[in-house]
This record gives sequence, C-alpha cells and structure tokens, in this order.
Amino acid sequence: MSYQNLSKEIQSLEIYLGDEEVNTDAVLETMQKLGDVLENVANAHQDWDNDQLREFVLSENDPLDLVEGVSDSFRESVREIQHGIINYYSS
Repeated sequence: MSYQNLSKEIQSLEIYLGDEEVNTDAVLETMQKLGDVLENVANAHQDWDNDQLREFVLSENDPLDLVEGVSDSFRESVREIQHGIINYYSS
C-alpha cells in the first residue's frame, strides 16, 4: 500500500458521516488526525525503528483514545489504516 492508497483509505472513512449512530465531529477529527499521522510518519520514518513507529501510530497519536460516539466498525477501519501505515513504513 502506498502513501496515496493510505490517504484514500483515510478519506474513505467519510462513509461513516451519514451513519446516525456515529458522532460526525469524531469522524472528522479522527480523519484529520490520521492524515496528520500519515504525513508525520512519511516525513520521519527513516529516523525510527519499527517499535518507535508502532508507538507513534498506535499510542502517542492514537485518534481513538479520546473519541466517543463511534461504531465498532469505524474503530476497526481506523485500526486497519493504522496497521497499514505501520506495515508500509516499517523497515
């Protein structure tokens, strides 16, 4: 998966904006944060080992940490994108 594909995956989260059970602001905020994470990783991944990369994506900048009002399906989609970023940029 490339940077462009990962970016498209983030944009695909827009499908959740029409879901009545999902907090629209939470979806938009999560999409923004994932985009920021992808950009930061793309710019700095050469300086990180795999553990640092995983820590940065899944812990330090996890957009799901404080998000409420989203579905399990949304959470799973976000996790897939996060793991896609880790897999693509792991050395």
